[in-house]
Parts: sequence; structure tokens; C-alpha cells
Amino acid sequence: MKINNIKKGVNAILIALCAVFTFASCDYNNPDEPPMPDYSPDIKRTHSITELKKLYKTGGTVIKDAVIIKGKVSTDDIEGNFYKSLSIQDETGGIEIKLAGSNLGRLYPQGSTVVVYCKGLVLGQYGNQINLGYKAAEERYENAFIPEFQIPQTLKLMGLGKVSPRILTIDQLDKKYANTLVTIPEVQFVKSELGQTYADAANKEANKAINRTLIDKAGKTVIVRTSSYARFAGKRLPGGSGSITALLSYFGNTAQLYIVYEKDVELNEPRF
Repeated sequence: MKINNIKKGVNAILIALCAVFTFASCDYNNPDEPPMPDYSPDIKRTHSITELKKLYKTGGTVIKDAVIIKGKVSTDDIEGNFYKSLSIQDETGGIEIKLAGSNLGRLYPQGSTVVVYCKGLVLGQYGNQINLGYKAAEERYENAFIPEFQIPQTLKLMGLGKVSPRILTIDQLDKKYANTLVTIPEVQFVKSELGQTYADAANKEANKAINRTLIDKAGKTVIVRTSSYARFAGKRLPGGSGSITALLSYFGNTAQLYIVYEKDVELNEPRF
């Protein structure tokens, strides 16, 4: 009798476990729900992004006051061309935020509105471009990545939406648009690079990123910089002309475009 009761008990446990794993498997196979805003959209910023960047002083600047900025996310790390980095923009400009986390695009999708609580963070500079991060452990760096545990307290998702790129020609690119999304029409990759790939997917360690060059009808050029870890790094450059939508960045005085999504490279028209 006791043996039968034990068998029944074991069977009941096995059935329960199977049910748990079945439901877990179903949940795993379903696509993730979009993240839900966790704060009131009525939160007001204290500074625009441009006003925040004006607080920077050489060597790095710790933000001691209760500074809040607000903007739309312009990047997404899903295709691998951004690493531990998220950029936001408002009507005054954009800024890169250095974050020690991955899958940032799932938490803060491109186009979503976020507020950033800046008190205690550090404004730094790399390549003459101001960014926002955390106190660095080494003096040679002006700032470091915001720790992963601190990200939810620093960036608050206010709502989902879309970000509209600014339409510019190559000649109109300017540092005031750095870290914002731009669309450049009527361009194509230079003839000497046709047949090459965006980056060097086969030699990631040796060549972590590769520069390619777009040219317009006036002969003006701009760099497209792609990580060799990007999903599309090994794909051949499109041979036609058209438009490209990407994040505008600068290294020194050199403009660089970073592709967020491969589909935003729309070079499907005949070459000019």
C-alpha cells in the first residue's frame, strides 16, 4: 500500500514538473513583449542635451546637481554595430551614454523616450566628442561605463515611439548634429570599394572596425564605420545609389556614420 502511495506521489510530481517545463517552453518561444514605461511622462527635464554638454570641463566633470535630461533613443544594439553604448537626442543635439550592459535595444528601443538622471554621473570626452558615463577607476580615462545594476535607476523609459532622422547632405554635416540620426540622400559607395564587405567579419580581433566611403554627386565624401562584430559585417557593400540613415558621430573633426539597421542602407537605384 505504501509503495503504491509513493508511486502515486512520484507520478504527481513528474506531471507537475512537465507542466512547468511546458509552460516555460511556451513562454520562451513567444516573442518578448515590448517594455512598459515605468515613470510618468510628465517628468520635466532640467537641462537640454546641449546645456548638459556645456557643463563639461577638460579632465571630466562630475555632475553634482540634480540634472535631468530627456530625449529619444537614436540607436539599437540588436545588429551588433553598437556595444555598451546608447545615444539619445532632443531638439538641441545628441549624446552618447556609456552603459555596461547588453541587449540595450530591448530595454530602450530606438524611438522610445527616456529620462536620464545625471546626478553622480561623469561627463567625459573621447575623440573630441562629449559623452556621459561613470567615474573611471583609471586616471587616464575621463569616465567609464555606468554599472549594469545602476542602469535602471539612471535611465527611465517614458514611452515608445519613433525618432525622425534629420535629412542632410554630406556638405551639411556638422558637429552640432553629432549623436543624432541623419538621412543622407543621393549617395553611393566609392567605385574602388565595390565588391568589398562592410567590415572584416573573418578577422574580428585584428580589425575590430572598418571604414568605407560614401560619395555624393558633388564629389563630397563621408566615412561609414562598421564594427566587424556587426551582423552584416561580412555582407558586400551595395553597388547602387540612394539614401542611408545612420547615427552621425565624430572622431576629431572627421564625420563618421554608424549604421543602426542594415535595412536603412537603401542604395537600390542605378549609380550616378
